[in-house]
This record gives sequence, C-alpha cells and structure tokens, in this order.
Amino acid sequence: MTAVLIIGAGADDLQHGSELDQATVEVASALKKHGLETILLSDNPFSYALDDDRVIDHPVVAPLGVKQVVDLINRFEPTMIIPTLGSRHSFELVQAVSETGIFQERGIHYCGVPEATVRQVNNPVLLSQTLKQLGASTKLIRTVSDFQGAADLVAPVGYPVRIVRAALPKKQAPRRIVHDSRELQNAVAAGIQESRQERAERWSNNPWPA
Repeated sequence: MTAVLIIGAGADDLQHGSELDQATVEVASALKKHGLETILLSDNPFSYALDDDRVIDHPVVAPLGVKQVVDLINRFEPTMIIPTLGSRHSFELVQAVSETGIFQERGIHYCGVPEATVRQVNNPVLLSQTLKQLGASTKLIRTVSDFQGAADLVAPVGYPVRIVRAALPKKQAPRRIVHDSRELQNAVAAGIQESRQERAERWSNNPWPA
C-alpha cells in the first residue's frame, strides 16, 4: 500500500491547534478514500488528529526534527510527504530533510506544494521578490532588540506603526498600534519583556531532550 507521511504541528505559537487538526483529519480522510496509508508525525500529544484511527493509520508523537522524519521514512517507506499542515516550521523541516538526499534516494514526492515553493517560502528574500513581481502588497517586518532599533525602523515609514509585539508570541500577546515616539518606547519595552518571559518559559517547559 502506498504510504503518505503528514508533518503535523502543535499550537505552540499559532494558537490554531484545532484548525490544523481539523485540516489534517480532512486531508487524511481524502487520502484514505484513495486507499493510501497515512502516517502523522506531530509534536503535540494533545492533537486529536493523532487519536482518529479512522483516518490515521500510524500516529507518531515525537519532536519535529530531521532524525525523526528520516526514521519514519526508513520505517514506513512513504512515497509522498505533506508539509502544508504543519505551519512554517514543517516547510523548514522538510527542506532540511530533503537536503540529506533521502527524498531523491527513495523517490519521495512533495504533495500539495512544489519543492521549489517550499524553498521559496523558506527564503524571505526570494519570497519578497516574487510577491513584488506579482504586484502583491507586502509588509515591512523587522525584529529589533531595543528602542533605538525600533525608532530607526519607523523613521522612514512614519507613524502610526501598525503592530508592535513580542518576538515569541506563545500566548495571546497584545499587538499594539503606536502613534508617537512615547507609545513606541512603551510598546518596545513591553514586547522585549514579553519575549524574555516567553523564551524562559519555552526552555524551562521544553519536554524534549536537547
């Protein structure tokens, strides 16, 4: 039986766990109707897609890493891989796995998105160039570590600045609109503090070994 490996993702940063789970179940249902064997790799043990044995033949809870994907390929020998249900991280992971050469060696194909698109999405410069060629509007996004960096970014754009938020919005972090230098300074200070707290919590609560 032809097998398909689905790269899942938890709701760590996206706050969209149920939507991703539902999409995974729907895609897996379609695959099962075509007689395909399904393997779901997810780092979220609370994902209800993992528990749906009607559509997922082999649920695997493990860190989303290159080794884990390669191990599953060796174990189940899938001929297709779906990276579109696991957020941006799954695109980065699938590209890293592809660069080991195992996809070419085993004849594994991308499903739902071309390999070139995965590489393009993972390269912000290429993605921005493509969007500009298509005439699509893009946002100016930068990461700063202090107020001066934020002020330098705002200077050529001007106020209001639409969103200022923490770099690691694991929770429903507030997204602020600022209208002047004083509001920007307060927002940057709060965002940096939230980022530090989130980073500390992420490392202290990380269930996976380094």
